[in-house]
Amino acid sequence: MLNRINNLLEVRALYNERKDMADVMEQKFLHRTRELHDTRLMIIQRLGRAGEYRDNETGMHVIRMSKSSQRLALAAGLGESYAELILNASPMHDVGKIGISDSILLKPGKLDRDEFDTIKTHAQIGAPL
Repeated sequence: MLNRINNLLEVRALYNERKDMADVMEQKFLHRTRELHDTRLMIIQRLGRAGEYRDNETGMHVIRMSKSSQRLALAAGLGESYAELILNASPMHDVGKIGISDSILLKPGKLDRDEFDTIKTHAQIGAPL
């Protein structure tokens, strides 16, 4: 009977040890997942800001558009987490302007037809980013 009790205690101790190890691993996984999320968000924010350095008008547009997109998402009933995702991802919509030449992007006044066609390619330029 003592052998049986010792075996049961040993099995229980091993079970508890394994459960504790699984809990530690889960916490590490959650921590690393959060770090990955934060890093991705930082990259998106910095790429969105890159457009601001090229064109101040674009920078202010990105801020207004992001907040408006978040409010629209909330008004549409998409929920807080989805609206936050839209807020954080929406600055990327103009990141392709990085690939547009300064002579077009910073041109004062109205663009001619060819320049306007070039500006419209910023979505294709930014899509792979």
